[in-house]
Amino acid sequence: MARLTTSNGREYSFSFERQNDGSIRPYITSQPDYGTQSSAASDTHRQKDEQGRWYIAWVEALYTTAEAKEVAAEFARRTDVFIDTGDWVPYRAAEPAPAHDEIPEGTFF
Repeated sequence: MARLTTSNGREYSFSFERQNDGSIRPYITSQPDYGTQSSAASDTHRQKDEQGRWYIAWVEALYTTAEAKEVAAEFARRTDVFIDTGDWVPYRAAEPAPAHDEIPEGTFF
C-alpha cells in the first residue's frame, strides 16, 4: 500500500498486486472525486478488474514495485491536472536505450 499527496494537496492511495503472469498491477484504493470532469474509464486512464476494482491502465507490464509506484505517481499527477482542467497530459514514451554495439564518438577504451 502506498499513499501519495500531490502538490495540489490531493490524496491518493494504491495497492500493488502481483498477477498470475508475474507482473504487478497498481490498484487505486482511494482518490479524489473527478468533480465536473468525466469519470469514464477511457477519459481517466483506468480499468476495472473482474471484481470491479479500479486499476491504472498501463501498456507495458510492470514487474517491480518501484515501477508500479512510479506509474501510480504519474497517474496521480496527471489526474490532478485532469480534475483541474479536463485535459489529460499524455504519458511520454521511454527513451530507447542506445545499442550496446555502438560506441559513441569521443569514448575511449
